Amino acid sequence: MSDSDFIINRRVALQLMATAGAAISSPQLLQAAENKIVPPSKPAKLASSKPLTGTRLNLEEAQRVMHELKIDALVLGDGRAFQQATGFLPVLSKMGWPPSSFAIVVSEPEPRVLIVMSGFLYYYLAADVNAFDDNELFLYGGPNASELEQDAALNSIRFNDRGDADVSYVEQNRVSSTRQALQKKALHNSIGDAVSAALKSANVSKGRLAYDNPRIAKVLTEFAPDAQLTSSDDAIRRIRTVKSKLEIELMRQASDVNIKAANAALGQIGPGATHNELRRAFYSELAMRDANGIFMVIDRVSDERYQHELSDGQAFLIDCVGDYQGYLGDYGRTVFMGDVPKSVVRAQIAVGKAWDSLRAKLKPGLKFSEIRALGQKAMHEQGATYRVSFSPHSVGVFHTDHIGDGSSPRREDIVLRPGMIISVDCPVLESGIGGSVHLEDLMLITKDGAEPIHDIGQQAIQV
Repeated sequence: MSDSDFIINRRVALQLMATAGAAISSPQLLQAAENKIVPPSKPAKLASSKPLTGTRLNLEEAQRVMHELKIDALVLGDGRAFQQATGFLPVLSKMGWPPSSFAIVVSEPEPRVLIVMSGFLYYYLAADVNAFDDNELFLYGGPNASELEQDAALNSIRFNDRGDADVSYVEQNRVSSTRQALQKKALHNSIGDAVSAALKSANVSKGRLAYDNPRIAKVLTEFAPDAQLTSSDDAIRRIRTVKSKLEIELMRQASDVNIKAANAALGQIGPGATHNELRRAFYSELAMRDANGIFMVIDRVSDERYQHELSDGQAFLIDCVGDYQGYLGDYGRTVFMGDVPKSVVRAQIAVGKAWDSLRAKLKPGLKFSEIRALGQKAMHEQGATYRVSFSPHSVGVFHTDHIGDGSSPRREDIVLRPGMIISVDCPVLESGIGGSVHLEDLMLITKDGAEPIHDIGQQAIQV
């Protein structure tokens, strides 16, 4: 592979919104005349994404882990965990409220998900997109709700119809979906009653239950007094590292959106643009693609209050993370703005060659510690002495899926398995090289090796 394979110019950066583009030669890299800033055209209207519903969690992996840890059911209420188990993100979790909806993951006789939710919240939020498909619902209302006839139960959890005008399509859909749910199971009096009924239906009322929130522990203590309680932290971290087929597809989409947004943002800036203007452009491009910005590190600076201007002749890294339907893209590149020092180009090319060598060696059975060692070896074999971390981490629901809350054993030296999606961070951890350098791609571990979940393209971007 030649040095030119590691560089991408401004024109290609713009093309990356749709495709990978072609490489340019190193002499072109250092010609500032090739890099005149063209005012960006008005962005084309982008198609809206279709929400994906249903369980995302790898239920086979959940069953394996639950057997290994002797857990009969996971009772999950924190927003991200509930969304991974059900495909639905409770809006109250974004507002700081304690969980009022629980996902109960059971492993026997077949792994499945039971859902406990307020009847009103189901009607007002989840019914809009028929969020739960075939999952088992246990809805609760208020005192004596279980004694109400079906129509009365429905009326107790929906908006009152004044009858002054026809109700909207939204309201018609909500009422229809909620009525169907109540035809399957009657309304329960309280969250505790609904949890108790769900646990009994799965035959785990006296089992070992793992919870992820103190409120859940409180409910379980009162309404499942014969159960043994433990933290779900270790189990969830283990399960999350091995993705289901749906999660892998979501990760591909998230990565694609993230990279296109990053390159579209770079196409809008030039010398004199501030860190905040570049980050704002990235977040805006994500929003146009139905995604949200998590962070964008620019030139090793992550604080969003930093307002330094980017300058002609500057080489700086970007590390971009966006959230698409609850899954994260993670993308790192070096950006050359005009005629940059040759010293930083050499550093970037050395990192790129090392990453290419390391990427080809990723496979099941390899440990995180061995990945770091292989990265260092790849640098040494080309005679490069740059300090690069080559730090692997699992990416998915979180930037670092395998990090927990500290209540269970650390999981640092993870062994790669098929279905894992990992990043290997490749920043140069030194100053005085003429700028900052980074490289990061997302890799899916397969039964035979590893493959990128996005088009790798070139490994530096010139604007």
